[in-house]
Amino acid sequence: RDESDRDGMRVVIDVQRSHDPELVLNNLYMNTKLQQRFNCNLVALVDRQPVTLNLARYFEEFLAFRVEVVENRAKHELASAERRHHIVDGYLRVFAGESGGGRDSSSSEAGEDSNVNEAISLIKSASDSAGAERALMARFDLSSEQAKSVLGIPLRRLTSMEVAKVKKERDQLLEKIASLSSLLGSRALVLDVIRQEASEIAEKHADARRSEILGGEVSSVMSLEDLVPNDPCIIVVSEKGYVKRMKEQAFQVQGRNTRGKLAGKLRSDDLIAHVFHTHLHDKLLCFSSNGRVFMLSAHEVPEGSRSSMGVALPRILKKWDDSSVTNVIPVSKQDFDDKDNYIVLLSKNGFIKRTELSLYEKVNANGLIGVKLQEGDSLGWARMATEHESCILSSKKGQMMRFPLSTLRPNGRTSRGCHSMKLKEKDEIAGMDIIRSAEDKRAKKSSLLVVTSLGVAKRVPLTSYKDQARNGLGVVGIKLKPQDDVSSIRVVDSDTVKHGEVLLATLSGNINRIPLQKVSSLSRTAQGTQLISLVGDNGADRVQSIAIVDNDPEEE
Repeated sequence: RDESDRDGMRVVIDVQRSHDPELVLNNLYMNTKLQQRFNCNLVALVDRQPVTLNLARYFEEFLAFRVEVVENRAKHELASAERRHHIVDGYLRVFAGESGGGRDSSSSEAGEDSNVNEAISLIKSASDSAGAERALMARFDLSSEQAKSVLGIPLRRLTSMEVAKVKKERDQLLEKIASLSSLLGSRALVLDVIRQEASEIAEKHADARRSEILGGEVSSVMSLEDLVPNDPCIIVVSEKGYVKRMKEQAFQVQGRNTRGKLAGKLRSDDLIAHVFHTHLHDKLLCFSSNGRVFMLSAHEVPEGSRSSMGVALPRILKKWDDSSVTNVIPVSKQDFDDKDNYIVLLSKNGFIKRTELSLYEKVNANGLIGVKLQEGDSLGWARMATEHESCILSSKKGQMMRFPLSTLRPNGRTSRGCHSMKLKEKDEIAGMDIIRSAEDKRAKKSSLLVVTSLGVAKRVPLTSYKDQARNGLGVVGIKLKPQDDVSSIRVVDSDTVKHGEVLLATLSGNINRIPLQKVSSLSRTAQGTQLISLVGDNGADRVQSIAIVDNDPEEE
């Protein structure tokens, strides 16, 4: 919309509610001439030869030119002062009775008059001007230039006042000669003169600066992140592939055993699959149920309200197939740069593997194969970890196992992996998470958050779970009610428990945000406490997924 008037040009673009105005503006900068850069050839004469210079060389040559200008000017002024001093010295020898260009303090007015009268007599007695010049040169030890200047002086300059002016001029010339000689003998003084003259020109002619000089390395290539602040956000993903981004403040802290707030209007056959906390500059590794992985930035996910459905992933990831979204991992640039980071993938049938994170850094639009799956199996979980950490698994029936990741040999991106734990009949993997290494101080007071499908939850100290050999049955992790099973597990440290909250998403689309401190810390075999009231009494509504929001004030 054109709103230009006599005050200037103004173009207004109305952005739909589901789109980010900052991203629209950034695309305008990148794809139009609203903001552009231009190239120029800096050609200058260096040693009388035309040379193309870079900016640093250009400044070096300009500084050398300014030094040359200041020195040549000083040399010219010094030569002029020395010539003038030579003439003035001749005047004073004749009219002030001085000799050798110095100051004769013993000279008197009588002596001055005597020299003047003698000079006049020599001039009068000479046959011509050349003879008078030679007579003056012989009598007063003058040079030819000095003698000619004396012959050309008018009689009115012979007064005592004029002679005093000549002496003052002589003193000024001596100071100027000394100053110019010092300047030519010191490069530092020359640079001071250049700096002073540049400041005078800037003060006299400069206007307000319109650009900003930034310190450090600044890239000339603009990316989408350049105009998007790295703010925290919450990403909500449904099983049918609908995704949206919301601000962290969209869900306020609530009490335990409350209904919660609606996270979005879902289709009748769709469910909330993932809710997680990340930042706008982070990359999202999107793992599909068939084992492929896609990548997008968090700020590329359209922002929506709590009541909106979101945008289908195929509209953002053009090559996404009809599979469901099984896992989404936020990864920052620092995470990719750390060579110790790995991606741990776990299938529903219990196959697990560890792969270097750097293998997933460059994902094209068609996606990559993340894991090779057997027929009838699907990818269930993905976590980022290091070799020094441990992995803890849980089955639907409450069996849990902990083993060190060092027992998992790193595999390639397209490999299947190995067995993680033995499953009983009609049992399957319910969740997986990573336990920090023992060297991490926060790991000593960490606990395992266990949430069941009926909204029961508890925290269990990690010391209750000992390392076991991989591919075992594990130990009992929770006492379950009839028709209940484990929905999700998360490892939380003491700081997260103190400052963080847990988000619980149900099949009906509700989300409840509860402080972790309100989740009871119980033994490994205890049942837990009710955290959320489910919709209806027929058991159709169940907890689908959880997310942890860490509000550590030190990070803020």
